[in-house]
Amino acid sequence: MSKHQDLNQETYNTIALKYEDIYGQIPTAIALAKKLAEIMVPIKNAQILDLGCGSGSILKIFEDKLPSASLTGIDFSVELLKLAEKKLKRTKLKQMDLMSYDFNGEFDLIIATFSLIHLTDEELNEIATKIKTNLNPNGYLYLSFILGDEEKIVSEVLEPSKQVYFNYHSESEILSLFSSKEFKTIESVIDEVKDEYETEQDLYLILQKRNSSN
Repeated sequence: MSKHQDLNQETYNTIALKYEDIYGQIPTAIALAKKLAEIMVPIKNAQILDLGCGSGSILKIFEDKLPSASLTGIDFSVELLKLAEKKLKRTKLKQMDLMSYDFNGEFDLIIATFSLIHLTDEELNEIATKIKTNLNPNGYLYLSFILGDEEKIVSEVLEPSKQVYFNYHSESEILSLFSSKEFKTIESVIDEVKDEYETEQDLYLILQKRNSSN
């Protein structure tokens, strides 16, 4: 298991039942997923991978909208995957750490919403390389990050007795990993979050891999 992930795994297993209402139904994340699902309707037999699928709320949108799609979701939390199993009918779910996933296959969509925020810079660079290699030309990438310029271990707001590791990034850092030469931006949204749980800026990106033959 990758650095810090044993800590995060224990925390997310603990908060799983609270997770769905707070983290599983983020309005901006859901709205953009629905928009992307509409865009992908013409793609027959789409191959979709969700890296850190949590309780499966984002995958459910694509499962419902794209009946011919083949979907895979991975997450390190056994308890979150139990929630996902209850709502997903066709998705293959795998319990594993992101850094352990074997990226064999070619995908039309790779999703990583608020999962890569738990990786170190080195781990993020490694995952980004795998994503770029295994995403089909014209394939889509749906990402979300928390904006900032530090990494730290903090108390989990839903269960203060537990801790979680976060790594914050600027928009320019993320876009340098997925450069304009390789990807075009379909959607870029910065969401100001200020509620009883947190105050932060969340970055959402929908990118499309360029077809080098064009």
